[in-house]
Amino acid sequence: MVYTTNDKTLKFKWDIGEIMDGNIRYLIEDEKLTKDEAEVKTMNDPDICQIYWDDMLEYFTEIMAKIAKKYKYAFDWKITGVGLGWRSMTGYKNVYTENAKELLAAILPNTDCTFKVFVSRNTIIIHNWHHDCPVNPEVYLVKNRKANERGIE
Repeated sequence: MVYTTNDKTLKFKWDIGEIMDGNIRYLIEDEKLTKDEAEVKTMNDPDICQIYWDDMLEYFTEIMAKIAKKYKYAFDWKITGVGLGWRSMTGYKNVYTENAKELLAAILPNTDCTFKVFVSRNTIIIHNWHHDCPVNPEVYLVKNRKANERGIE
């Protein structure tokens, strides 16, 4: 099941393969390396993914703050998960956090993940793929609990 709305907006995606491919293309085009040289340099760069990860977390935290600001900076989130893991479970969790690193750690499985983050009004929608759900993503709906109490989408 993929949660869809007509007014959701893709904010960003996290895909290590695309990050590595993008860096390889950059090295070939801008630094004039051969494809093999660019691949070796990219694979041996311990900081490449960390730099992108830190930038992504900063941007995601800004998205969270923008939503929380509407509710007097209430950083209390209700997370509903659908299609979780190989058994396609459903569940929910309440999390209080002001930053994306803690939010993602609280909900995503501890494995390599590829995910897309959408925002539909006051709801953050995360589609997550990993080894237990490589085709149909897990879907997490992250809603500010104050908005949830008021019945606001």
